Amino acid sequence: MLEFFADDAEWTLAPGTFSGKDGIRRYLEWDMRTSPRATYRLTGIGVLAAGNVAVRETVIEQVWEGISYDYPALTVIEFNDDRKIQRIRSYHDKLGLEQRAAAKAPGIKGWVFRKLINFMVAQGRKGLS
Repeated sequence: MLEFFADDAEWTLAPGTFSGKDGIRRYLEWDMRTSPRATYRLTGIGVLAAGNVAVRETVIEQVWEGISYDYPALTVIEFNDDRKIQRIRSYHDKLGLEQRAAAKAPGIKGWVFRKLINFMVAQGRKGLS
């Protein structure tokens, strides 16, 4: 997969920004360890491309501690003149996805997780209604 990236590429997403092929390799290895069964399903606009930029809208399906959940994501991919990926930016609602996972978490751990996440979501929405 690293062959698709420019040597000085950057990938920015929830865990941080990863630079160069070594940084991107570290992210990909971590992602495979933490989300080995994640799948991506095109939704909404699917893939739009113009010039050297493509935008992809997906639903990511994952399993965390035996709990399956999904969440929408948007990814912007920029290519350089050599058709290598120069920059990727991925966006998703981090608290929203944690709220979806917490809703399915069992037992006292799930109850605490739901209370904490729901409190954080409520604080973010304060004043909207």
